[in-house]
Amino acid sequence: METPLVMTETELRACLAVLARHGGRLDEDGGGLVRLEGGALQFSGFDAEGDLVKVIGDLRVACHVLFELAQAGQMAILPDSGDGLVTSKETLARAQQLEDELGGPVVVVDDAEALATALEAECERARAYSERAARGG
Repeated sequence: METPLVMTETELRACLAVLARHGGRLDEDGGGLVRLEGGALQFSGFDAEGDLVKVIGDLRVACHVLFELAQAGQMAILPDSGDGLVTSKETLARAQQLEDELGGPVVVVDDAEALATALEAECERARAYSERAARGG
């Protein structure tokens, strides 16, 4: 039986096609980088269950590809804090079955701008933490 948020082979292939269209690819361990004008998405352990995607640089630029990727794989985006995010009502229905495991509510974002707005505070916290760590504080 398939877990609701595990991508099907078709969804995973669609995600890999999105990455390729934007000049990215994954290594055998699911790691990789998609370089964008003003930003990047860095992947770690990406497979049918998704995994870690790090936004580097311009959040709004990166969210255009991240939104497209989430649509292709019908994935939930789970920031460290705040609501889980999905890109369609169909994915919302799948995610709501796992809300307890996901750690809270899941909401639909309609486009890349809404995704960026929803992730903005999380990214600012991560940037501030990185800057403090770089200064040794």
